Amino acid sequence: MFDERHQVVGSMSRLVRLDQLAEWLISRAFSVGECEAIEDLARYVENRTFPVIDVVVLVGIVPEHRVDLGGAMQLVPISEIPPSPQTDMMRGRRGLGLGGPDPSGGAALLYEIHSRAIHSDSADFERLREDLWQQGQVRLAEMEDARLVLSAVGPCAPRTLISWEVIPASVPLSDRAMSWATPLPDAGGFSVQALYSRDLEVARELFASFKRMAQKDRDRLRIALHRLNLSLRKVRPVDRAIDLGICLEALFLGDMGSGSGELKFRMRVRAARYLRSDPDGRQTAFDLVGKLYDLRSEAVHAGRLKDEGSAHTTELLKEGSDLAASALQRMIREGFPDWQKVIHA
Repeated sequence: MFDERHQVVGSMSRLVRLDQLAEWLISRAFSVGECEAIEDLARYVENRTFPVIDVVVLVGIVPEHRVDLGGAMQLVPISEIPPSPQTDMMRGRRGLGLGGPDPSGGAALLYEIHSRAIHSDSADFERLREDLWQQGQVRLAEMEDARLVLSAVGPCAPRTLISWEVIPASVPLSDRAMSWATPLPDAGGFSVQALYSRDLEVARELFASFKRMAQKDRDRLRIALHRLNLSLRKVRPVDRAIDLGICLEALFLGDMGSGSGELKFRMRVRAARYLRSDPDGRQTAFDLVGKLYDLRSEAVHAGRLKDEGSAHTTELLKEGSDLAASALQRMIREGFPDWQKVIHA
């Protein structure tokens, strides 16, 4: 298996040799003893599978405790990330060049799978490696969906800081497969939202509902979730207003063509009828959405807001974020509404 063959470990692959295996065995024996080192190798050769944990570190939320999001995914406090060289480097912030927010006050998404041990010198190697890479991309996409859905809880703005794979030290030559990935930096602010037990239960329920939705509905909601998340992270109110406006349009005008008239009025009526049941509540929502629509238009056309630094604008944007989060939670639970029934109910 190790004699001039390609080995795939997680997302890494390389040509390995028997002398490298010997070096690993000696190093492992110094760490855990000769018997356990040999047992590790035997287990790997016989089972041809090993556990891998995808880790995505988030900043911007602090969960009170671990929560199962369904399937093989969990949201955990930062202190509960499994041990690995990358974990040690992140906590010491050595060699990663993270910059930005301190990861010690964050969380992580964990996704555990069992990976096949692949050793090949055949033409099938590239195909096998591509299959594993595609499977990894599917998992990361599901973890990204979980991050976005969390935006509707609070609402808050979890942001991906760094990601890696935890490969057990018992896997031969796993010490040569260490890697991590960092997202491109964006011009965003940073604040931390604590998520307590009730919030985490809502997050679990919402993510389960999101996964049950049809693909086209998930695609539509991703736009709104992404824009709410961006809005909450922006420093300048003008940028927050633009992203929040796009979020509201995706929620309440997603079925309208670009040439449809009276968009502002339709958005106000739909939001008021959908989110409130009493006349006073509907009037409040109607007025709030109208102000947010005007704020977004002013930001887009003028590039600034007249009252950009005022407490009124700050409060207006906060109320708008709360309204968007309420709509997102309901649509994730119930699906997109039939607007004709909503208006005439």
